[in-house]
Amino acid sequence: MNENKKHLVLTRMETSDEGTFGKLRLGGLRLYSGELPWRDNRTSIICIPPGEYECEPYSSKAHSQCFLVKDVPGRTGILIHTANFVGSKPLFRCELEGCIAPGTGRCFLAGQDAVVSSSAAMAALKNELGEQPFILTIVDQTGGRAGGVLNE
Repeated sequence: MNENKKHLVLTRMETSDEGTFGKLRLGGLRLYSGELPWRDNRTSIICIPPGEYECEPYSSKAHSQCFLVKDVPGRTGILIHTANFVGSKPLFRCELEGCIAPGTGRCFLAGQDAVVSSSAAMAALKNELGEQPFILTIVDQTGGRAGGVLNE
């Protein structure tokens, strides 16, 4: 992958039926992340495997301006887009189908953990990344419970 591209790092910190929560880091920008829990790589109901992915700005009918995460094994249409609720259906509310939601914070909202101010977080990412492709690195620090492997 191109070393000249910006690198967005997502570090998964904890996971439960309410979602997989972590932190996003891009240079000096610090945000939170929300994803679905890991469920043995079953399409549309789990977070994507840890690893390194190329991403690019993308225009989605459902999510407007967002970012496309490319070449996810066994998956298509994985986006970084606005959302607050990332829990395991049908137990909890969820606005994702395997995608990644950024937030400026995390809180207990409507009876479950959630990321908040996702629109502001997307605006901050767009401001930092512009219209250029970038690299997303996902690291699991949940003890292997969010992606099946533990990255050191």
